[in-house]
Amino acid sequence: MSPFVYSLCIVGIASLTTIVTRALPFVLFRRRALPPFIRYLGTILPASIIIILIVYCLRNSFTAPFGESLCALLSLGAVMVLHRLRHNMLLSIGGATLLYMLLIRLVPLI
Repeated sequence: MSPFVYSLCIVGIASLTTIVTRALPFVLFRRRALPPFIRYLGTILPASIIIILIVYCLRNSFTAPFGESLCALLSLGAVMVLHRLRHNMLLSIGGATLLYMLLIRLVPLI
């Protein structure tokens, strides 16, 4: 199998898996009420996922050189400030990512 066909297979399987997992709840619960456990997961999982992402992103910040840690912590602060001001997740994540990319290029120069 060529690398191109292999890559297409991987993308196809990942796409199909994503579509199925996104559509499955709508198919299963289209004619009946959501069970309390599913409703509970819907309220608790978004915050849990954000906490996991924060821990994952900052896991090396405390052992990294000061400049890298500073960039990560300033970007985390930017996410919080932007989200508090605008309540727009795309702006918060995009703005903080842009700030982080700029900082990791500029902070070593300072």
